[in-house]
Amino acid sequence: MSGFWLILVAEMGDKTQLAAALFATQYNPLLVFVGVMLALFILSVMAVYLGKIIMDKVDKRTISTIAGIMFILIGASFFL
Repeated sequence: MSGFWLILVAEMGDKTQLAAALFATQYNPLLVFVGVMLALFILSVMAVYLGKIIMDKVDKRTISTIAGIMFILIGASFFL
C-alpha cells in the first residue's frame, strides 16, 4: 500500500491530474474520482506484478546495474 501512496504523491500535478480535473468539470466529479483512483490502483498492481516477474527472471545484479546506469543518464539529462 505504501507504493500506492508514493506514486500518488509523485504524480501530483501531472497532465493526467489536469485531465481528470477537466473531466470533473463536465461529468460527475465523484465518478471521475472513482475512475481515476481505480486506474491508479490497477496500474500500481500491474507494476508490482510485472516487477516481480522481472525479478524472478533476471539476476538482481543485472537489474541493479541497469538501474544505476539509467539513474545516471536521467540525472545527466537534466543538465542538458
